[in-house]
Amino acid sequence: MNNPLIKLSQRIGYSFKDESLVHLALTHRSCGNKNNERLEFLGDSIVNFVIAEALYKKFPQAKEGQLSRLRADMVRGTTLAEIAREFELGEFLQLGSGELKSGGHNRESILADVVEAIIGAIYLDAGQAVVNEHILNWYQSRLSALTLDAVIKDAKTRYKNICKKVNTVYLNTKSLKFLVRLMTKNSK
Repeated sequence: MNNPLIKLSQRIGYSFKDESLVHLALTHRSCGNKNNERLEFLGDSIVNFVIAEALYKKFPQAKEGQLSRLRADMVRGTTLAEIAREFELGEFLQLGSGELKSGGHNRESILADVVEAIIGAIYLDAGQAVVNEHILNWYQSRLSALTLDAVIKDAKTRYKNICKKVNTVYLNTKSLKFLVRLMTKNSK
């Protein structure tokens, strides 16, 4: 199997009708003006929508804040980069010489961006129903494992809620920033 597009298609579970879309999706901006940024923009919106809808259906009792936090966790760069690594997308990236030298094939932000670009490319190639199916397939194990108990608020929100419960006045900004750093550090 020498054709990289066949290998890629097998990994992601989709064969492009218009191969120029997948080539564009795999081309980082370090290669020049014809790159994946516009597809990434489109894919970002699509993955947010598809995951939001999946969460809405999975958790009918959840409040908006809970759903927002779950969605943010599911579509954050780290999660998208994990998906890219599962498909070993780094080997297909088209990078400029500087990115090649600095290990761009493994950089989390570049991997996350290429997943979004591929999502945008699948949408343009096959439409909403097909891209939804692929996103949900790629996220299946993550969505299955989710519970509302998994919703962890950011440190600042946790701090504010604690203050409300004990009827305490918020600390000044400097003290708050210190506590946020401390709570974030201790929650890892």
